[in-house]
Amino acid sequence: MTNVEVKDGFGGARWIGISVTHLERSMSFYQKKLGLHAVIMNSHESFSGLVDEVSGGEDTRVRSCLLAAASKGDGMIELFEVLKPRGRSIPFSAMWGDYGYLRVCFNCDDIREVEAHGEKLGIEFLCAPKRMEGGIPDHPGEFLYGKDPDGIPIEFLFLQQ
Repeated sequence: MTNVEVKDGFGGARWIGISVTHLERSMSFYQKKLGLHAVIMNSHESFSGLVDEVSGGEDTRVRSCLLAAASKGDGMIELFEVLKPRGRSIPFSAMWGDYGYLRVCFNCDDIREVEAHGEKLGIEFLCAPKRMEGGIPDHPGEFLYGKDPDGIPIEFLFLQQ
């Protein structure tokens, strides 16, 4: 088998999909606490029955929505709740760095402001803000980790340009 060249290659990532246990709760968190105000696609079940091969089940039922920080759709997140067959939890023994482990990263301008704002809104943080002096060549910065309602780590990142 040879490598097949794709005309014009691929662009950047369109969005990241996050499987959640309760779609409305997660939509509220990402909209109210993280500022993803643009609803690119309202909650729907359009993919139900179309993803059986992907889910490994029959008559798969899924609800999803697509959110972004801006109406033009940059930095989109798809939240989806698989109703049938019901999604399983990643084992609680999973650790950061395990294969398949998921985290979402958001750019920000001020880590301390994100921390203060997040604490007021009840975001649970996993660590205090950390400063990177030389970890990323030519771009020192800071980061902070919190988590969403399902425990998915969320990174807030500021990189100096």
